[in-house]
Amino acid sequence: DGARSGNEGCDDGNASSGDGCSPGCTVEAGWKCSSVNGLRSTCATICGDGYRAPTEGCDDGNTKNADGCDANCNIEPGMACTAPIGEVSKCVSSCGNGYVSPDEACDDGNKNNGDGCSGACVVEQGFDCFAALGATSRCIVVRCGDGIASPAEGCDDGNTRNNDGCSSTCAVEPGWVCSSNVGTLSVCTLPKVCGDGILHPDEQCDDKNTLSGDGCNGCQLETGFDCSANLAATTTCVSVCGDGKRQLKEQCDDGNRTPNDGCSSTCTVEPGYGCTGTLTSTSVCQVVGTVPIITPPTPISTPASTPTFVTPTPSVISTPAALISPPSGATSDDDTLTLVLGIAGGILGGLLLLALAAYAFWKFCRTPPMVPPLSPTPVPPPPQIVSPPYSPASPVLETNPLMRGPLPPPPPVSQFRPALPAKEYYARPIGFGNPPI
Repeated sequence: DGARSGNEGCDDGNASSGDGCSPGCTVEAGWKCSSVNGLRSTCATICGDGYRAPTEGCDDGNTKNADGCDANCNIEPGMACTAPIGEVSKCVSSCGNGYVSPDEACDDGNKNNGDGCSGACVVEQGFDCFAALGATSRCIVVRCGDGIASPAEGCDDGNTRNNDGCSSTCAVEPGWVCSSNVGTLSVCTLPKVCGDGILHPDEQCDDKNTLSGDGCNGCQLETGFDCSANLAATTTCVSVCGDGKRQLKEQCDDGNRTPNDGCSSTCTVEPGYGCTGTLTSTSVCQVVGTVPIITPPTPISTPASTPTFVTPTPSVISTPAALISPPSGATSDDDTLTLVLGIAGGILGGLLLLALAAYAFWKFCRTPPMVPPLSPTPVPPPPQIVSPPYSPASPVLETNPLMRGPLPPPPPVSQFRPALPAKEYYARPIGFGNPPI
């Protein structure tokens, strides 16, 4: 009668089935009916309950889209859903119908191979297909630089150059933003962000910070540095040694690259020197300690052409006390070595002077030993010749009128051997030109 009473589940004013309220005034499966007593019941299907009602195209047990049966229990394009009334719907794609379904990678409206989308609706190698769900797929050959961006490409700006936002492999370069409209030409822009480490066309440098004193300050070059300038890359700056402007990474900079003047050719302080100077100023280097500088003697000609040497007075370079005195409690290795070498040199010098003095005393002051002369060999007296009494009858006297008597017998041979003369021995001082006796 169209008026629901207390013992009726529903009353839609008719005795037909399949409209939510059965002829026995009970709510049919898959339906929901209003239950106000005294009023006509209004019945509607329950989409997503897994019970397909006669007024539902499908009911897969949920209200999700893109699974063949949408949230309103309608069959989605490219899908085929089969289920009798009162059962759960099962939806499958139909490859080749020109509608991309959720379980299809592509659907170009046919089942031909070699056109980018195979007969099984799978994207073929070397191709890229793009289309929204429910639309027909468009497949192209993947070719970087053709100006048609595909889903497999991050971008395609119509060329294969680098440093323009889209690389030679069609990938978006760091710091760039490229349009990502599939099937169209990519347009890449480079947003300016100083300090992001990406050099923009209107920046002199970008070293990934905005600090000063490192060559790039606020994306502007600082003096005293050499900086790389590759577009879309991080700038690298190095200080210029020898320009007379000390930078943070330099120990000193005396305005040249000459070694052995306190500041080396690489702008480091050389051993034995101390350098002063603030940043961006020229360093002043001095020898650490007091070092005498003695110039060689200068010969002066005299009228007798005898060179006379004048020894100049040593000049002394004084170093400020801040460079000489080490910190309290600190010990300098150079000072210790200098002290040890000085003591050793003094000892060796003293020993040398003692040796020279001993030699001079031995040579000039000692009394040479006297050698007594040897006694001469005694000479025997000549033999005494005794003449016999004179006799006129001696035949010898007659033959030798000079003799007064007969000739004596010859003396022994030893009496005629002369004695060797005595050899003189005398003492002479030993010196240059006087060999020892």
